Amino acid sequence: LSYLRSIDAMNEGLLTEGTSQLRENLRLRIGALQKAGLREHFEEMQLHRMEIYQYRRQRERCSIVFQAAIGYIHYVEKDGSITEGQRDRLKQSRYNIEMIYIQDRNVIDDLGGDGIGLNCPNCGAPISGVGAKRCAYCDSLIVEFNIKTWNFSSVKEV
Repeated sequence: LSYLRSIDAMNEGLLTEGTSQLRENLRLRIGALQKAGLREHFEEMQLHRMEIYQYRRQRERCSIVFQAAIGYIHYVEKDGSITEGQRDRLKQSRYNIEMIYIQDRNVIDDLGGDGIGLNCPNCGAPISGVGAKRCAYCDSLIVEFNIKTWNFSSVKEV
């Protein structure tokens, strides 16, 4: 809903969550509307139902696509005149909303000592790398460091 609110207000800053790709797509959509002299409105939005539509798992990336049924008043204006939709008519639509997480060890390795400290839970010695399975000093087993942050990556009307 914050994606649609951002389009309505022509303000990317209203998008509360999302990947840089989603933010760029929003910026481009708002830019295209501005260039064409259009204002797209989404009013009285109500999320009716959301279901898991698809789940994909790849090597270091997983995605869940949710399908949402949303009701709203939708219209497009140009110079104060409505060119599409109606101000007094409710529209029902479906959106595919994709959330992803990307687990990339290289991102953490590239940080070096800038913000992540990995130490052996047994002896406190520094861990040689993110993928290390054993401490190089005391040979204790190490639980692999795992970063999984889910984030919205796309919103598409279907």
